[in-house]
Amino acid sequence: MEKLVLIDTNLYLDDANIIYKLSKNYDKILIPLMVLKELDDKKYHKDLSYSARNAIRALLDFSTNYPDKAIFDAEEHKGGNQDEKILASAKRHNATIATKDISMSIQAKSLGIESVLHDMILNNIFDPYIHVHMNDLHEVSGEDVFEYDNEYSDEEDYQKMLAIFSKLAGKKVDDDYWWFVIINIDTNNPVIYANNPMVPKLVRIDNQQKYRKIKTDGISIKAKDCYQVCAIYALEEAPNTLICGSYGSGKSLLTSAYAITYNNDKKTFISRPNLTVDRRFELGFLPGTLEDKLEPWMAGFMSSLYYIFGNTRGQGADNSVTYDFVKEQIAKKYFDMMPLDSLQGMSFMENDLLLLDEVQLCSTSILSIVLSRFGEGSKLIMTGDVKQTYGVIPPSENGLLKLLRLMPNKNLAYVELKNNYRSKLTEIANELQDRSIT
Repeated sequence: MEKLVLIDTNLYLDDANIIYKLSKNYDKILIPLMVLKELDDKKYHKDLSYSARNAIRALLDFSTNYPDKAIFDAEEHKGGNQDEKILASAKRHNATIATKDISMSIQAKSLGIESVLHDMILNNIFDPYIHVHMNDLHEVSGEDVFEYDNEYSDEEDYQKMLAIFSKLAGKKVDDDYWWFVIINIDTNNPVIYANNPMVPKLVRIDNQQKYRKIKTDGISIKAKDCYQVCAIYALEEAPNTLICGSYGSGKSLLTSAYAITYNNDKKTFISRPNLTVDRRFELGFLPGTLEDKLEPWMAGFMSSLYYIFGNTRGQGADNSVTYDFVKEQIAKKYFDMMPLDSLQGMSFMENDLLLLDEVQLCSTSILSIVLSRFGEGSKLIMTGDVKQTYGVIPPSENGLLKLLRLMPNKNLAYVELKNNYRSKLTEIANELQDRSIT
């Protein structure tokens, strides 16, 4: 008996290529008219139009290239809403429904229809790392002793190294984007090479102090693992940088420390999306001036400054008046906090730096506006974690998720921090964000 699967509209919007992936596990893909109509309607939604058009294109390509695997169901269930019509199609053809809609999954179960519940699809994400074992490196290079040169910038040597690392990675690595080779990651001091597409060249970075430590007017911030070394390199060398990682991975601390050292003559702009888990904390409902309203939003950033310069909260003078030196002096000296809404009409000029935190809370349209604001010589640093959306922005509208699928890019280095250095409670927090756990 043939195995059929009906893919719900929401999965097409999350990942247009879901049809190809699920076709490996099923004999045929059932495509009801109602799903096509829903995708067509989404073409005119301001945040979903790109996803909808990509999904429609993928459906067309799949049905053209694999006509024997696609079944179109033009028959429509009379009455009922869209979900009921999709469920009716699945029941007629005895197909499994793949969806991320819990309600639809329950309805399918009540009707005797098999369903598979998917959460956010974190696939098609570029991996900036190539992990290599020393023995494999020697074998592929054909040398008994690998030289581990500090730099491969000569054209012949550079191309030779690209060929070696392509073979080790099992895919072709190019010279026109940022990527990292980590050799013997299981040791305390792995060897790290970075590809710089702006030159281009391969540079060894694990043995260079400037990529292991950020010196500030406060304490110096040292890289705690090989991924943080890669992050510091990207911050220093790339025109723009995206750093992702879970709670406690060091995103805010590294970027705040770098921003302090970036330009002594100009302030760094710092912002984050205005989405909240509770409407009481939206900017318009908070009391005080704009600076007062923004302060709670920048708590993570301020925590980094307290770590670098010392905790000065609640310091008392002789007259018992409290004074926060870091908040009143340091933060105002180096940074200019601004609401994301104000970016639409401005442009960042040469030597301007914007630090955009919690980028996973940006919709596709908002992130597009942000990226369009930068002129030549300006710089953007983004930090976020695509899993930390707190349920306030759906994957189909998530700008960071779409941006990650557009990686790699020569003008934007992407680094993922893989370790966390906070309390073990962060592991529980990560599990709470995992909606596949029920």
